[in-house]
Amino acid sequence: MKIALIIIICFVNNAFSQIIDSPETILKIKGGAEKYLTDKNELNNGEKFFIKEIIDKAEIGYKSKGIYRLYLNRSPSFTYIILKEGEKFQVLDLWALTDSLKTISEFLSSGFDNEAVVRYMEEILKIYRYNRYDEKIRF
Repeated sequence: MKIALIIIICFVNNAFSQIIDSPETILKIKGGAEKYLTDKNELNNGEKFFIKEIIDKAEIGYKSKGIYRLYLNRSPSFTYIILKEGEKFQVLDLWALTDSLKTISEFLSSGFDNEAVVRYMEEILKIYRYNRYDEKIRF
């Protein structure tokens, strides 16, 4: 009985988490993220990187619009921000915080309610603080 309940829960979760973006769009964003990390000398051969939505931790492709974190599976490493709307995306480095916050603020002003804006901004500031800590232990 427990196994049947677990299977049903898995199917229900899967039904509510359908991929919105095409595989081509997902590959385009992942390719752009990989190029960005390579250009920043952050990505070494064979290393993996991850793109997760900031608030609900969803993989890229499940939302038409959102803010994602781009990070490597190692420490110390920086976390970057990806703004995604449909097929368009932009990668931001929070090191230039003032410019990044202006861009993020413009992005959030187009289609997010106040509660979502606050949650996104809180998470972005956490990432900024984490990046600053990583900078301290890196050198």
